[in-house]
Amino acid sequence: MTFRVASELNTRVQELIPILLSVIKHHPDNSVRDVLTNQLFTLAKKPDDAFRNIIITGCIALARTINPDRLETELLPQLWEQVSNKHPERRALVAESCGTLAAYVKVARFLILAS
Repeated sequence: MTFRVASELNTRVQELIPILLSVIKHHPDNSVRDVLTNQLFTLAKKPDDAFRNIIITGCIALARTINPDRLETELLPQLWEQVSNKHPERRALVAESCGTLAAYVKVARFLILAS
């Protein structure tokens, strides 16, 4: 019974991801987008592979539609805040997301980071 309830809750939380991403994309207030982006990456304490893939797929869709500057100033800093999280699953989300989103970051940013 407990597993079924937990599974149903996980499914409901996953259904929030497209809504969060849409609001992050369209909301005019940067501070609201910042809070929602943080919530996106903290929805699950220990995101499993499937959950991480849903978040990463959503981030790719978002990265394709927003300005690269927004990606660098809003999305990536939220990921970096999670890099020292005590749960390896959360750190895996950070690593996988950064690797995937690297294709959407301006080349000049890589040159700055590399120097």
